[in-house]
Amino acid sequence: MSAPRHLLLALKSPLQAINAIEYCHSAPGLPAADSVTAVLFTPTPRPTDLHDLIVELLRSSLPGVTVHLGHGVPRERPWWERFGERRRARDFVKRVAHYLADTPAPTELLVGDFRSRECRHLAGVAASPDTRLVLLDDGSATHQIAKYRRNPASSDVAPMFPTENARTRRLRRWGVQLPAIARATFFTHYDITCPPQDSLLRHRYPFWRSRLRHAAPRTSDDILVLGMSHVEKGLTDLDRYLRTMTAIKAHYGNRPVLYRPHRDEHPDKLAHVARLGFTLAPSALPVEIVLLQADTLPREVASIASSALDNLAILLGENVQLRCFEPPAGYCNPALAAHFTDIIRYHQKNLHDNLATTSLA
Repeated sequence: MSAPRHLLLALKSPLQAINAIEYCHSAPGLPAADSVTAVLFTPTPRPTDLHDLIVELLRSSLPGVTVHLGHGVPRERPWWERFGERRRARDFVKRVAHYLADTPAPTELLVGDFRSRECRHLAGVAASPDTRLVLLDDGSATHQIAKYRRNPASSDVAPMFPTENARTRRLRRWGVQLPAIARATFFTHYDITCPPQDSLLRHRYPFWRSRLRHAAPRTSDDILVLGMSHVEKGLTDLDRYLRTMTAIKAHYGNRPVLYRPHRDEHPDKLAHVARLGFTLAPSALPVEIVLLQADTLPREVASIASSALDNLAILLGENVQLRCFEPPAGYCNPALAAHFTDIIRYHQKNLHDNLATTSLA
């Protein structure tokens, strides 16, 4: 008789939930889990429609899962706005303790965002030396995490991870644990190099591919462009982004081109995109789920260095053509260019037969 398996999931986004569900169903050589508990951290005290969607995704795919929603660690603020930070941090610690009070000690802890203080704290208070710590794919962040695990001092990724500074020391005084992670398992479909202390568990989305509605879905003449939140995240400015979108629209000539906004894109920016001739096609569901469930697929799905292209290349296979556009030199702000360049180079390795790259230079 095998030992009980108790899975604890630390999640923040729909993609992390998709990958956690995949692990729960398809991790090789393991029996079915005896219990699955998910802690979904929200950036605001009141959950949004997005978080309701993630909860529904978990409950529909993992029967019997227990889901807790909770506001995360208080965000960093200027010193003159820190009133109440200690109370909010201690409230966070109490909330997590409450979630874990009736939760079996996890045999596996699945971490959706290794960079986040919330996920680190959960690992610190819930994991034992025998707990298997699993790092889920979180889009292109997987490359950053692997790079950081190989060399924590790497200058281009180190600022993206919790560091020992005044804020970290304050959070520790208030009970927030930010432990070092000695060993971890990457559950990933990416071609990455792990450090010696970590292990690699590769997958090709067998569970989600089994959910494809049609083995050979119909194809429309539409082109679907996946929007990116590059402007909102400071990677580029609005003018450069719109020039790049203009070039992408020109690439397809008079063919109908749909634009699926990223959930973080600002409405004013989307108005500019629509004026370029794109038809906005918003959806609350992750694009991976939308296309898996679609009766008709677009002729081509395209974007600028999007991890969704890698996911779709595996999930949909030869059913859809994918294209990564490489923007001209100078698209990225220099301080953030290194990781973006890494993602472009990863796409250029031609790991997927149905994913092409096109330079806009």
